[in-house]
Amino acid sequence: GNPFLNACNYNGAQASLNVLYGAGLKKATDQVQGNLLSFSQQDYVTVHGDLSLGEIGYVYVPTTCQRGEECRLLISFHGCEQTLDDVGLDFVTKSGQNEIAEANNLIILYPQVKKSLISPTNPMGCFDWWGYNSELIPFFPTTTGYATKIGPQVEAIWKMALQLAEEESDPTWIF
Repeated sequence: GNPFLNACNYNGAQASLNVLYGAGLKKATDQVQGNLLSFSQQDYVTVHGDLSLGEIGYVYVPTTCQRGEECRLLISFHGCEQTLDDVGLDFVTKSGQNEIAEANNLIILYPQVKKSLISPTNPMGCFDWWGYNSELIPFFPTTTGYATKIGPQVEAIWKMALQLAEEESDPTWIF
């Protein structure tokens, strides 16, 4: 993941998650390798066309969550140039989030995008925060809907989150 992920003696994941969830989060523990699961993101796409979503997404499901304990969900978006082709699984496995998730009953959804040069134009492998998928939005192809629930990427990722919420105690849907 260099230069995007580095060891700088600062736990950015713990600091940012403390902001989101409060300072009461437990300190990170070891992540469990078998708790990182992959799934087909294409199962959640409802529009025709390339959304620049990768084929595969990832979800980290802590051991306690798999046993049926109540868990919260965090959706973690990688940055531009942090696609699987760019950094492999480094963002997913080395960002420090899984360790915090394991200690705090946090399921982490890692949607993935891919680079594309045309249709849509996404050469840096960014999530759609400027509207490169706007032409795929039915009835409103030139609006800012890409950043709302009618945006094709947002809609697909929301469906992933809903599926996780429905299956929290039984994440076998992922296989």
